[in-house]
Amino acid sequence: MRTPLDADVRGGAVPLFLGDETEQTSRRLIAAGIVVDFRPGAGIRIGAHFFNTLEECELLLTRLRP
Repeated sequence: MRTPLDADVRGGAVPLFLGDETEQTSRRLIAAGIVVDFRPGAGIRIGAHFFNTLEECELLLTRLRP
C-alpha cells in the first residue's frame, strides 16, 4: 500500500501497488464489475464508501487474490 504518512495530505482512496501484477489485477477487477481506478506508477485506487455493502467489500477482497 502506498500512502502519504502526513494525515493532512491523505485522501479517502486506498492505493494498492502489486508490482508487475498491478495493471493486470486492475483489469481483472474491472472485468468482474468492481470499479477501481488504475494509475500507472501509482497503482490501483480503491474507494469504499458507506453505501458499499459488506458483500461488495468481500467480493473485492476475494478478487484481489490471484
